[in-house]
Amino acid sequence: MLRGAGAEERLLAPLLLLVGASFALLRFGTENEVYLAPLLVSLLGSAAWVQWVQSRRVGWLLLAGTLTAGACLLHQIHFWWWLALGLVTWWGKPLRWREAVAYALPALLVPAAYLVAAAHEGYPLTPTGLVEFILHDYVVNGATPTTGPKNVLLTAINLVRSFVQVHGSGLALVKRHPALALVPLAGLGLLWRARGAWAGRRAGSERERLVARGHAWALGLHVLFAAINEGNAEFMVMVPPLVAVLAAARGRWRAGALWPAGAALLLWNVAFGIGPGHWLDFGTAPGPLVARVRDEPAAEF
Repeated sequence: MLRGAGAEERLLAPLLLLVGASFALLRFGTENEVYLAPLLVSLLGSAAWVQWVQSRRVGWLLLAGTLTAGACLLHQIHFWWWLALGLVTWWGKPLRWREAVAYALPALLVPAAYLVAAAHEGYPLTPTGLVEFILHDYVVNGATPTTGPKNVLLTAINLVRSFVQVHGSGLALVKRHPALALVPLAGLGLLWRARGAWAGRRAGSERERLVARGHAWALGLHVLFAAINEGNAEFMVMVPPLVAVLAAARGRWRAGALWPAGAALLLWNVAFGIGPGHWLDFGTAPGPLVARVRDEPAAEF
């Protein structure tokens, strides 16, 4: 994908380090892998779609449509990734109807799978029963999209936390392990070496711009959907890889400066992102947090 977006070979490894060191990938890779499986399948779908952009062979579109539709079966949120690539496949002068149909046709797999799964779970195979099954969290659990200042705040916070963990537990961790205070100092030193990573904007070829457009749409739709669901962090796990594709497509970068930036990100997120879950006690009794929750059940956490 990065090559198809125009990244030079020397940029591939540092860009991959930045993606893999992002908190979203580290977090869900260590505590809730269910969000990484559909991401992997969508990425494979995008890789096939990029091959279509470069070769214009319809077979790549069939594979891309199959994979991105398959990602939807692993997590419904990836509908937006599938839709973004489909819209960009179709849109052009003239409109690419044949290609859009080739991409969309494998998505028939999704309703077929839902019919089998709904019947297996005992839902009636009626419009009402299927809607209740497909939109279970919204229909049964009463989840509803919202808008307002809280959504904006949580969306901004979780966008930042898709890359860098920011949490009050960091202070508690430093108090318990004072040597960890060296991590921010080391991180600042690495970031100083990373200055000047941006070397300017690049126009890119027509095909590279098409790759960028498809993944920009995917990024925008995912973040928008997360925003109307109170900035849900789980809905943003795909942000780092999508941003990396756009960075490769639209910017010029100095590989020597990206390496220390990735190292700083990895150091911080291991120490203050996944480290606290190992070193600190957040939920096992007895503990002061558990005791307080029991003593003040109506308090706002």
